[in-house]
Amino acid sequence: MLRRLLPLAVLAFALAGCGLDSAAGDDAQARFSMQEPDFSSEAMFALRFSTGNRVALGDIRNRAETEAGHQENQPVVTELPAPLRGSDLNVRSWQGAFGGVGLVLYNERVTAMLETYEGKSISASRFENELKYYTESISRMKETGGSDPVPTVVKGRFVEYRFWETNRQRLMLCLYTPPDGKVKITVAAGFREIMDALRMSPLSARDDQAKTDEMLAPLEGKSLPSSPAPSPSPGDLTTPNPGMQGS
Repeated sequence: MLRRLLPLAVLAFALAGCGLDSAAGDDAQARFSMQEPDFSSEAMFALRFSTGNRVALGDIRNRAETEAGHQENQPVVTELPAPLRGSDLNVRSWQGAFGGVGLVLYNERVTAMLETYEGKSISASRFENELKYYTESISRMKETGGSDPVPTVVKGRFVEYRFWETNRQRLMLCLYTPPDGKVKITVAAGFREIMDALRMSPLSARDDQAKTDEMLAPLEGKSLPSSPAPSPSPGDLTTPNPGMQGS
């Protein structure tokens, strides 16, 4: 079943895969571990945020927050998503121009990051533009020992993904096109262990895609309520909960 959005903006990395409930529970939390991130590679995945700026894995927190659009005195959520609790990682997330923005940090350096796009101005054409941009960007990375520019594709009736991998890193694009037409796009990158723990992997995507199609197929062609079930997106932030904010 679709995972309910956590109220008032717990970091969207907490949502499994494309937002579907995961079988992972407290036991999975205790098992999370990763090698110390290696930031020495010349080929590091980077996200282009809605600000137009790029942030690469390994970037320092202060620079990453500025480039990703965080404003001075803007509320920040700092609670780790359940699958990462007990680790040495930290989280910084906030409401961006189009949706949620999140950074996962190790020793103040970016080890995973995410931005979501939703709202009236967002359409599937944006996903195609993002796909073109990352395909070209990753193709250039191959010259320095990076990823093959051909991604792994997982595609269903209502959700589709692209995944690229290189040097223990993964980059993911996710497009959600539900029957109500409210498109949502998620762009994420991170070290493989973190992405796996948060179900941002081809294996988890195949499972989530099948469940999403099964759940939403009966709704096609029907008049939906004004507040439908939460969308299956691996990233979704709203106004931060005052009880979970950091500076």
